[in-house]
Amino acid sequence: MIMKNTKIFIFGFILILIFCNIKSKAKSENQQKTNFLPGYKMVHILRDNQNQELGKVYVNEIKKGIFRHLRILNQKTGTDTLYYVDNLKLKNDKGIDIQVRSDEFYGYKIIFTDPNSITLTIVNNKGVGISDDITIIWNNESKLFQVLKTP
Repeated sequence: MIMKNTKIFIFGFILILIFCNIKSKAKSENQQKTNFLPGYKMVHILRDNQNQELGKVYVNEIKKGIFRHLRILNQKTGTDTLYYVDNLKLKNDKGIDIQVRSDEFYGYKIIFTDPNSITLTIVNNKGVGISDDITIIWNNESKLFQVLKTP
């Protein structure tokens, strides 16, 4: 009887070790995927009309939901930056898309997401919107992300 309980205990202990090792390995692999952009977190996946992934949106928050830096990355071909926001400059592969001017600028907040676009608003230090919304959208003709210009 003691021998049978010992075997069950050892078998259970081995199963626990195997489970912990698998979980640890999965966590380590997941961390490697996000360590290429320290401090950033993924908030949205942008897709085209055929539901193919265009890029993943990452932000570096300074306060919950508020950020000054955003990246849209294509990770299919390595890590290719398709669009980025650095403080007051919004840029794509062609250069500066727009440059924001605001004395009260504190950061941005994502206020709406769509499959192929995201809409930001500029906020002050109280988190209150202080400008018109900025929509970054995929332009299928030019094959790049850009700010949606109103006529």
